Amino acid sequence: MAYADDARKEVAVARWLTEETSQLLVRSSSISPSSVDGRVVTFWKSISDKEDYGTPIEVGRLLSRLHAMEAPTDLRLPPLRPFARAERRIAENDWFSPEDSAFMRAQLVKLQEDYAALAFG
Repeated sequence: MAYADDARKEVAVARWLTEETSQLLVRSSSISPSSVDGRVVTFWKSISDKEDYGTPIEVGRLLSRLHAMEAPTDLRLPPLRPFARAERRIAENDWFSPEDSAFMRAQLVKLQEDYAALAFG
């Protein structure tokens, strides 16, 4: 349930994107995030019955359009934090050995450092 707000935000963003473009590969269903056995779940419906994927050029064009869009202010999207959930997931898991957990934390630190060193245009 710690991710309920994130799930609601993801559904809201998907609905906005669906309204803005019909070229998205998935469309959110009319069902809002739900709780099942103490876990947050969302439901998604494919806009095609086939497993069709865009070519690299088509995906690139779509990503270019998406990155050029401005999100509605009511979405209140926070800055991107690509590792926000990772630390909690490592800490809260109950099947890693202490060694595996230490390895995962070290890998996370390295990834965070590498990401911090990236220069974005």
